Amino acid sequence: MASGIQLVYDVFKCDQTHQELIAYLTSRAITDSSQFKDIYPWRQHCDKMQYLYIAARVLDGTIIPADIPEGSKLIWCIANKKELSVYGWMVVTMEEWKGVRHSRKIAYVNELTTKQAELMPPSEYVKGIGSHLIRLMEDHMKRLDIDFIKLLPLPNVIGFYKKMGYRHCLGFKKKGKFMCKIFNKKPSRAYSSYIHKLKLEHEKAEKQDLEEGIAEIKSQLSPEENELFDAEMKKDEGFAMNALFFYLAEEPDIQAVRDLLYNQDDKQGRRSKAKKRRVKATFKKSSVKRNRIAAFKKNC
Repeated sequence: MASGIQLVYDVFKCDQTHQELIAYLTSRAITDSSQFKDIYPWRQHCDKMQYLYIAARVLDGTIIPADIPEGSKLIWCIANKKELSVYGWMVVTMEEWKGVRHSRKIAYVNELTTKQAELMPPSEYVKGIGSHLIRLMEDHMKRLDIDFIKLLPLPNVIGFYKKMGYRHCLGFKKKGKFMCKIFNKKPSRAYSSYIHKLKLEHEKAEKQDLEEGIAEIKSQLSPEENELFDAEMKKDEGFAMNALFFYLAEEPDIQAVRDLLYNQDDKQGRRSKAKKRRVKATFKKSSVKRNRIAAFKKNC
């Protein structure tokens, strides 16, 4: 941890009583978005079945009083007009799965994001935020009597989760598939079969959605721009998803895609940071497509 920097770690439910706090933290995360490698604000899918785990820095260095309980630390900061900088967050969805013979209480880690050393001044970097958030979440889930935690990690962080005690599960043993940590009961065979079927359906729908989105983008580009677009897709397998994310970020915006195309070599440019991002595009023009993704996140 950087000398002199103390972080506040807290957890709260994503419900109506915390909307003011969530709005403030979201705005702070977006302000510092250039220091995150992956940025996908929880405002896109925050609901009452989710918990937010936050790592934040009180900018004036105030130490939170020891008698402030978990779940109230950040609220105390806001009430006392303390300005915060978000250093990391974790979103976890609670589920209760009921099969014919078995039931399970499950926690699904939707996302875990922290500031990156290479994107911020060394004097402000804090090490170990991700592992601290995971331990905070696990302690909380044990108190809630969760049977197991599951997550769907990117291939480059599988080793990190293995060190934290997570193992491949639900019959998925390839890179990038589900990992779990068991507390009370392991996933039943019926639940594993259900997840396999759901994932296959999701992947098919996601592929179709991506193809349709890219076709819409390319129909608005010139022949020269389409050549450049195809070249970038060959160089970077995540380019198409990044382009779609920027195209749909607010309203369909083809200029955002052009900016991305012509700024691939601008390492400091806002658009070029998309090359580092691996986010799922949210289709705003089709509620059917939105619901496919939302259903997968909720039920997995």
